[in-house]
Amino acid sequence: MVDINFIYRIPNLVINSPPLHMDSKSDTVDYEAMYDESIKNPTEFWSRQAKKFLKWIKIFDEVDGCRLEEGVISWFTGGQLNVSYNCLDRHAVKNGERTALIWENNRTKEQINGIHECISYRKLLEMTCQIANVLRTNCGIKKGDRIVIYMPTCPLAVAAMLACARIGAVHCVLYSVLGVRDIMKRIKSSEAKVVVTAQKAFVGDKCLHLRSNIDKTLKLLEKTNENSVNHVLVWKMNDCDIGDTLRDTDLETYVFDYKIGEVFACVADLGWIAAHTSVVYGPLCNGGTTVLFQGTATYPDSGRYWEMVERLKVNHFYTSPAAIKKLMKDNLNCVNDYNVSSLKTIALGGEPISTATWMWYYTAVGRRNCLLMTLMGKQGKSNNIENASYIGLSSEPSATTDACVVVEVRKSVPESQQKCKKFYRDILESVKSSIINIAGEHALPRFVLVVRESVYTWSNKMCRSIYRDMAEGFFKPLLKHVDPSENIVLLDYTTSPLPPVANKWEHLQ
Repeated sequence: MVDINFIYRIPNLVINSPPLHMDSKSDTVDYEAMYDESIKNPTEFWSRQAKKFLKWIKIFDEVDGCRLEEGVISWFTGGQLNVSYNCLDRHAVKNGERTALIWENNRTKEQINGIHECISYRKLLEMTCQIANVLRTNCGIKKGDRIVIYMPTCPLAVAAMLACARIGAVHCVLYSVLGVRDIMKRIKSSEAKVVVTAQKAFVGDKCLHLRSNIDKTLKLLEKTNENSVNHVLVWKMNDCDIGDTLRDTDLETYVFDYKIGEVFACVADLGWIAAHTSVVYGPLCNGGTTVLFQGTATYPDSGRYWEMVERLKVNHFYTSPAAIKKLMKDNLNCVNDYNVSSLKTIALGGEPISTATWMWYYTAVGRRNCLLMTLMGKQGKSNNIENASYIGLSSEPSATTDACVVVEVRKSVPESQQKCKKFYRDILESVKSSIINIAGEHALPRFVLVVRESVYTWSNKMCRSIYRDMAEGFFKPLLKHVDPSENIVLLDYTTSPLPPVANKWEHLQ
């Protein structure tokens, strides 16, 4: 058994304190009363919740230290805790053999049913401590150092995340389908000292050569003298050998009304923030059992999710609107061959959904018996605006945010000069009011870019990539020429020719 105190010396006050009562079956608090209190007395409410569900090394001095109008975000000021301890140690002590992770491995066409592996809280704690030892002892990682994790969705990737949190390092988890260009951007921007990766990853019928991508990335960074990486730890897939030392590694309660013993499945890749919250930290902090899904919704067939739900008896299922729309397009009856009666809650997170998508998910998957939750960010609305993307242009703090908002318009620009001015004025007012309402005046951008409606036929990921390239290549050089005290600069690409930097944009039209 690994000596956990060698990695992170937990104060005796925490170790010897009474265990938290995590079983919400006995918690009969009325939800509406709780919600009402959270609105009327937010400070007292969140203080009580934080003390009830988390173990603190040092209790906080203040719950809410936010001053949104000044751009100051501060919660639980003065408090100290270790999220790795909260996710693992306190559960491993009392319920070490409870299943923490169910790894739903990638499925092939030859497999009639999927295959899965269960990882206990005790085993996950051992894996986490081993990786933490390697990072701290062999790689010299200190608090605040950045580590890139570029791995398939697997228990070792979760252990790497928790190992970073355990020793105070900052992890940057990359989506496993990213290529060399995107990996370069993230290593450069984070100045990562270590990369944790694997030889390969299998997603559906595709084999992704992760180690090869990292090797190519580091060679390119070396050429430009921008490589900050000192160590690359590689999981060899067969014997799970990481570096020279890790040789024996095998391999949200009220919102979802989760109860101990139930199975929670968020099928997001670990590279997405939804997975950080709903696959790793949320379920594990609550002592739950969470599914690690490796694969795609439609491979080897459109019953992939639902076969898993039936076999693992999943109680809470969380996916994206894009996945559901893809399943609807491929086969509207894809759920009918499976028993999904174990489901209590179904959820969608990400972009807004259509009525048809909502109804199919609620009827076909939820059988009109499940609570359907939609989790998404707030989005401003306007008669003229179809969609908007907020893109940062600088990491340096400034009185006025160095940012650009790209606005997709659904109507053509009016020909009349008077109507044209009103058209632009409405867009600016909509953008400003939305940002002020959500984040405050400090977040107002330097530039607003208006683009033609046709881009909305492209995927959101493609649009964001194009917008970022345009913003960094065209707007960033303009920052030094813009007086922060001046009004927002609006540029219109619906009527103006595109600059040379927008070649990628022109090519895709």
